[in-house]
Amino acid sequence: HDSVTPHPTDPAASIRQTIQSVRTERPARVIYVIDGSRELRAHRSDLAAEFARAGEEPHAAFLAGDALETWAKSQPFAPWINGRSFGGGCDNLPALEAAWNLASAEPGSAIVWIHGPQPVTLHDIDPLLDRIAKSTHRPAIYELSVGAGPNRIIEKLDGAVRWERPLAGGASPAERVAALLRTWAGKQENFAVLRERINRKAAASSD
Repeated sequence: HDSVTPHPTDPAASIRQTIQSVRTERPARVIYVIDGSRELRAHRSDLAAEFARAGEEPHAAFLAGDALETWAKSQPFAPWINGRSFGGGCDNLPALEAAWNLASAEPGSAIVWIHGPQPVTLHDIDPLLDRIAKSTHRPAIYELSVGAGPNRIIEKLDGAVRWERPLAGGASPAERVAALLRTWAGKQENFAVLRERINRKAAASSD
């Protein structure tokens, strides 16, 4: 099923949204970006428990807190999540930039972004957009959102990156991570919402 809507910030563009069955193989390099804001605080222990249950050891992980925190592979991943402080509202852009720099360096990479609303961006997004435009490899970003609210980062990146929004899974971040990991293991079919930027005139002529 396809749908076309106006781009939220570009009057010359539209966004085509398609529901597709997506590949189930686990990417060769998985990089997590986890929002350190208060919206994720209540889910911290459940996320850590799910990562521990699955034995999840990603290529890299970043926590978008008051300052950017980087997971060190010398420590187990799940306890690292459980030991982070979550609170306030945190701009996830620096963590996404760090993840993109790693993921775009090699093919077969993907970013998993677990986040709450992003009502404001405190950093300039143009350097990331420039980096994306020049990237040879453009990793998919699996976007697992928590709670309702505006997301200025998605608005500004819409059409520049390949979003995958898995439809399988429950309401909580831990349930949705579990479903994503099952699809990567080939244990569950996955449908995702894929979004791409298109020219608004072209979209109108195809109606």
